[in-house]
Amino acid sequence: MESVKRESSFVKGPESSPSSGVSRFTFHVSQGALHEGFMTVPLSYYLVLSGIMFLTGVIGVLLRRNIIIILLSVELMLNATNINFVAFSQYFHNVAGQVFVFFTLTVAAAEVAVGLAIIIALYRAKSTINIDEFQMLKW
Repeated sequence: MESVKRESSFVKGPESSPSSGVSRFTFHVSQGALHEGFMTVPLSYYLVLSGIMFLTGVIGVLLRRNIIIILLSVELMLNATNINFVAFSQYFHNVAGQVFVFFTLTVAAAEVAVGLAIIIALYRAKSTINIDEFQMLKW
């Protein structure tokens, strides 16, 4: 029984008294990763995620010929920029970026609705959603 207690204290950290407010089952994390008691993700992780998402959207716009896939790729790029706004807003402790994202998502929802309406109208006129078939402004 003594060896089990010794090993569990090695894994879980030192036991503390009930008056200290720290549970004896608390895992210890380096102080650099803690912010107000919560573990934070570094800003660079969000920037890398956003960059990968934006690059995927650009590749989708440039290489695909399906109008719906192109619209989804544009939305992917827009959401990548929204991740940047939220990450920098959290990093600089400023709520302006999060408010901007709220309005951006509202406009993006309207953009998708209008874009899909245009795609449906184009499909009814030409019976295809391949972008190579639409070469003239007049349908």
